[in-house]
Amino acid sequence: MPAKGGDMPAYRAMPASGSKFPTVLVVSEIWGVHEHIKDVTRRLAKLGYYAIAPELFARQGDAGKVTDTQALLRRHRRQTPDAE
Repeated sequence: MPAKGGDMPAYRAMPASGSKFPTVLVVSEIWGVHEHIKDVTRRLAKLGYYAIAPELFARQGDAGKVTDTQALLRRHRRQTPDAE
């Protein structure tokens, strides 16, 4: 999806038919768009919504590959300016 500073990866889902769906922004926790967030996005689509889950911290790297939660929090705090 378009974002200031370059495109941002995002997972999206929408109903199989129809158009002009209400939109829901699915905000993930610090670990990014993992399987649970994707499942929530798909379930919202089945309820009639266009749902989109942006990878909010994509510029800081793949959070799914970091096993130390405290290190992940420090990295994201250090690398994510308030303006983002």
